[in-house]
Amino acid sequence: MGDIRVILTAQQIRQRTKELAEEIKRDLGNRVYCVVILTGAVVFFVDLMRELSNLGVSVEFSCLKVSSYIDGKSSGKVSPELLLKPGEAAGRDILIVEDLVDTGLTMQNLVEYLRAEGAASVRSCVLIDKPFRRKVAVEADYVGFTLGERFVVGYGMDYNNRYRELPFVGTVTRA
Repeated sequence: MGDIRVILTAQQIRQRTKELAEEIKRDLGNRVYCVVILTGAVVFFVDLMRELSNLGVSVEFSCLKVSSYIDGKSSGKVSPELLLKPGEAAGRDILIVEDLVDTGLTMQNLVEYLRAEGAASVRSCVLIDKPFRRKVAVEADYVGFTLGERFVVGYGMDYNNRYRELPFVGTVTRA
């Protein structure tokens, strides 16, 4: 394993996740339907779901796997690898849960996809926002942290499928 420099500690992430759950409950009430973007958002989603549950919020969810990265770089094209069941989004108020938003292309495509599937409304919650990388005008409704220009790993996010298990967010300083 390479050297990792911690950017966000496990405690910082825990505290912010709790705050996000409170914001979501305030805005969406006691019932939330989430679409979780695999694979990076899984760790964040599980902790967010627990915090929502602690607040008395009933959480239903489906997972959606999409990919826009080829050899570690965004291709600008989103390829769904696993779609929701037909009609699953219809009439629902949906909360997309994602690990990070950078170019915005994946989020834009997901919102369009869910609206085309008949979602009543679509909001998004992201652990990390990187607005400096935007290629399209997309803003998450709930943002854990805004970070500058650095590649991050840990807490579900990876580099070549490594480092997902780290309980914090950091950068690889040496591979």
